[in-house]
Amino acid sequence: RQLINFLVYCKRGTTFVRSIDASDIVKDATTICKLFVELVEWVGSKNVIHLVTDNGANYKAADILLQDKYPSIKWPPCAAHCLNLILCDIGKMDIVCNFEKRTASITKFVYNHAFLLAWLRKRE
Repeated sequence: RQLINFLVYCKRGTTFVRSIDASDIVKDATTICKLFVELVEWVGSKNVIHLVTDNGANYKAADILLQDKYPSIKWPPCAAHCLNLILCDIGKMDIVCNFEKRTASITKFVYNHAFLLAWLRKRE
């Protein structure tokens, strides 16, 4: 299931507005845009500075549709999603894959040898 959580940030902090099951509509930019328009109108367009979502093509398309109606609302990409994509790409690099395999074998070796593990724990 894909859920969309609507949160509003103000001077008092972040407030939960609502959550919807978007499993059936998450791929349709027009429907996503309608959801965001409904939320913006409920909060008030003057009170909305930007919306944060992941960087999927469906959300980017919804951003374009929303910009037509509310040009003052910005749509920055989600930093956590960007970092996740970057780290996934880094993890696919040969040097990182080889390093990961080597460190995994060292970890396995240490945990399979009780004397070495006890010695390392004493050094902490």
